[in-house]
Amino acid sequence: MERLLSMYSMFGVGYFVYFVLCAGIVLGLVFGLKKLESKARKIAQIVLISCIGLFALIEYISRLVATPDTKFGDQMPLDMIEVLAGFSIFIFFAKKSSWKKFSYLIISPVSLYAIVFVPSVYGQMATISITMIAYYLTYAVMIANGILNILWLDQELEKKDILEASMTFVIVLATAHILNILFRFAVIGVHANYLGTMGEEYDLLIGWLFKIIPIQFLCILPLIAVLVGIQFLLVLPFDLYKTKREAKAQVEELIALGNLKAQAEYRKKHSKGKSQILVRSETKASPTKSKDVSQKSSDEGFVQTTKQVKVNNDKDN
Repeated sequence: MERLLSMYSMFGVGYFVYFVLCAGIVLGLVFGLKKLESKARKIAQIVLISCIGLFALIEYISRLVATPDTKFGDQMPLDMIEVLAGFSIFIFFAKKSSWKKFSYLIISPVSLYAIVFVPSVYGQMATISITMIAYYLTYAVMIANGILNILWLDQELEKKDILEASMTFVIVLATAHILNILFRFAVIGVHANYLGTMGEEYDLLIGWLFKIIPIQFLCILPLIAVLVGIQFLLVLPFDLYKTKREAKAQVEELIALGNLKAQAEYRKKHSKGKSQILVRSETKASPTKSKDVSQKSSDEGFVQTTKQVKVNNDKDN
């Protein structure tokens, strides 16, 4: 117990406890709310957004109380948690599909990053404290909210959405970097490092990257590249589902049209290694009189074949 109450440490017991709790909250919210009806969704979103705003506010105030000697410019509500919480609230009121996609493609993975790589400032906090609890709750709800935003969206999620979301996030990072420079230049925030754009020891990973690329802002660009790769993985399930749905619709259309040739070509293209046998049943008119059966044999090639041909006995009138 004493170990849990001690100062927060990366990859300590408390770290893994919080991580498991966050995973449980995210899975519980997503699977519990994803099938809600339209009216219930609005209520659920209001509750989620209210929780995000409340937890972020509690985290910010408790962090100010825990670090009273920090300069004003270093304690403004511009850290990643406040920025993403603000965007989540803005997206709820904006009600635009592009912002909902931003919530899924940017806010959810960045929130997961913040859970895995906690900023170094939280190393001053006790593991079990209001600040740490609010910190993890905020990010857990934001991840779930981002996933639900895309599950409840009527429009398709496509790869082209990645570029728009990524460019918007880069603009946000660039704005934060300019503010960091201004605060440091004006000496109102000598340690201003909002969103980690200044590198240094913002968190474990950014601190390591800054040692390899000791240039402010440029040191976080590898993380942007990784984020884009993660976004492709996030789009992949929707892309595969869309492809499968279109393929099924095309097969059903071909069968309905009775186009055997088109069916054969389509299945040959999309079902490699599978049986290409097509069966088509039709009811044909039967002759009114019996037929004679004659056999014709052929020795062409290596295999002897025999054909049976039904011939009408009637002569033409």
